[in-house]
Amino acid sequence: ILPEEVSKKYGIDTARLFLVSIASPDKDINWSDEGIEGSLRFILGVFNFAKSFKSSKMSKLQKSKLHRTIKEYTSDLENFRYNLAVIKLRSLFDVLKGSCDKKSFEIFLKLLSPICPHVSEELWSKLKHKKFISLENWPKFDEKEINDKLEETERLVEKTVEDIKYILKMIKEKQGKIGE
Repeated sequence: ILPEEVSKKYGIDTARLFLVSIASPDKDINWSDEGIEGSLRFILGVFNFAKSFKSSKMSKLQKSKLHRTIKEYTSDLENFRYNLAVIKLRSLFDVLKGSCDKKSFEIFLKLLSPICPHVSEELWSKLKHKKFISLENWPKFDEKEINDKLEETERLVEKTVEDIKYILKMIKEKQGKIGE
């Protein structure tokens, strides 16, 4: 499959996002319709979020994740780890799409711009910016905003919830076998 064919059907930013998502120096590239459609869903999700965007206050956990992402994402781009960068970007979007302030959404768009420049420019202009996003300064992280303890607590809570779900699943399976 040629990127030109994908860009005709899904758009060039979708093709770029898909390519960098699967780009890894130690792996061959495997084209898949599911991967391309997943990239399109992500871009459409960003568009839909932007369409109904309302600025709101962010939690300390959200701010911590934003600044950690700026730090790690920038490092990934600088070191050509594009597939890892995309994972972090998608994860950040999941954090922000619940609620975020305008400045954080603008930072997200700046981070998105090297991978999806057309989408980023379009959404940047919808935020009433006169200057191109590509001419803006790269976001800087604030180490003081990164809260390792808070993020670890969240990971532990998520792990506990996963464990509980697994235990409940095992109980249901056992009950089903007992009734046979």
